[in-house]
Amino acid sequence: SIYEFNETLEELLRSQDHDIVEWLEKVEKGVVKPLDQAAKKLISRSALATGLSTALSPRGLFDSLIVLGNCFALTSQLCRLYGLRPNGVSTTLIGAHAMFNTLVASGAGEATSGAEEAIQTPLVDIVGSFGAAVVSKIAVRAAEGATNALLIKRFGSRVITEVRPIRSA
Repeated sequence: SIYEFNETLEELLRSQDHDIVEWLEKVEKGVVKPLDQAAKKLISRSALATGLSTALSPRGLFDSLIVLGNCFALTSQLCRLYGLRPNGVSTTLIGAHAMFNTLVASGAGEATSGAEEAIQTPLVDIVGSFGAAVVSKIAVRAAEGATNALLIKRFGSRVITEVRPIRSA
C-alpha cells in the first residue's frame, strides 16, 4: 500500500547506514521495485488501450496518431510515477523511439492490404465472399492492434530504462 511505501521510504531516508551498497539494495527493494511494478501495470493498460483503439480505428492515420499520443501519455505517466524528468539525452531517445513506433504503426497499415487479400482468397470457398471479407478484415485489424500493443510494451520498457532512478544490473 502507499502507506507502507511511504514508511519504507521515510525509514530509508532516516537510516544512518554507512554501507552505501546495502543502503542502495534496500532502496531498490523497498522503493524502486514497487515503482517498477506500478510502471508495468501502467504499461500493460496503455498497451491494451492502444491495441484495442488501433484495432477499432477506421484508418491508418488514426493508428499513427493513437500510437504517438499513447507513447507521449505513457512517458508522462511513467515520469510522474518515478518523480523524474528525463534529461536532454533521455528525452531525445524517448522521442525517437516514439517516432519509430509511429512509423511502424503507419507501415503496418500499408502492409495490411496485401495480407487482407491473402487471408480472404482461401476463405471464399468456405464462407462465401462476404464472410471471407469480414473474417479477413477482422483478422488483419486484430493483428494490427496486437502489433501496436507490443510496440507500446517495448516502448514502456525503454522509458523505464531512461527514467528509473537506479539502473538495473
